[in-house]
Amino acid sequence: RGSGTLITPKAGIANVPVYGAAYPDASAYPPGITPAARPQIYEIPAGQIYVAKDKVRADYYAAPVYRLDPAQHTVVEGDTEYYVIFYNHRLGFVRATDVDVVNR
Repeated sequence: RGSGTLITPKAGIANVPVYGAAYPDASAYPPGITPAARPQIYEIPAGQIYVAKDKVRADYYAAPVYRLDPAQHTVVEGDTEYYVIFYNHRLGFVRATDVDVVNR
């Protein structure tokens, strides 16, 4: 028997976006750092259930130029939480606020 968390889109949501990365919302980025694009790669239709591996917080490592000095790099952390899911043999991320946990 598996040990993952089962998730499904919240009632009333037709499709939940699946993202390729768990990046913060634009408001989390400090001045001078351009928010990373958060491309949607798939969707979870209403009524489907997926296995979530972990619940993680959004983050982004901004290192626009390769330098050895860590002061040239910035970690941007957001408050948005995502579930890591397995989708079509790939890892994807869905916003925790878009889904409900299924108890079975």
